Amino acid sequence: MPFPRQAVGRMAARLDVFHLVAWIAILAVVALDPAYLGQTTNLCAFRFVTGVDCPGCGLVRSWCATAHGHLGDAFALHLFGPATFAGLLVTLLAFRFTRASRPAGESFETWIARSWRDHAWVRVTAFGGAVAWVGWAGLRMWGAA
Repeated sequence: MPFPRQAVGRMAARLDVFHLVAWIAILAVVALDPAYLGQTTNLCAFRFVTGVDCPGCGLVRSWCATAHGHLGDAFALHLFGPATFAGLLVTLLAFRFTRASRPAGESFETWIARSWRDHAWVRVTAFGGAVAWVGWAGLRMWGAA
């Protein structure tokens, strides 16, 4: 028995929270001043406990530098910052502007899941990026230890 239309609408609304949070994150790094972020205290619990950068250390600062066009600083802060920022932005824009080719009412997460299932290049790119990120983070952590 299919879900009632109201329940499907409520589930889709909850699932699109990630979509909303992603747009808020992009707007926040555009609004923030990279110079101010460079002066703030690092709040990374992993770094506080171990003294070693975690795989995500510097990512927010890198996104902010990328959003403001300071790519040299962005790569210096986090090697994958510009790529993840661009990837998220392109994904959000693709979802926004592919409305005509999507089933009515399809949520962001359903669109991502369908893209993952139907397109091998999405899976290969995600896997390759994850392996590269983990390898780079491991080298960075090993070098700092």
